[in-house]
Amino acid sequence: MGLRRNELLEVAVADLPGLAEAPPDLRFAVVTVGRAVGTPTIERVMDNWAAGIDGAEWWFGNADQAISSA
Repeated sequence: MGLRRNELLEVAVADLPGLAEAPPDLRFAVVTVGRAVGTPTIERVMDNWAAGIDGAEWWFGNADQAISSA
């Protein structure tokens, strides 16, 4: 059996370094990543993760709006 969606996200953000958390029903996930990682890197990792999950979307929740392109 392959990795579950939340496990895929945990793996994707682990190298940033980052933390992914989600409730058991996976209605949503929260990813915490330091700004020092850089917006382009965060966008690349999250875009790659979302591309592999049917119907997945992501956006910045606590980033400066000026740097958010999601």
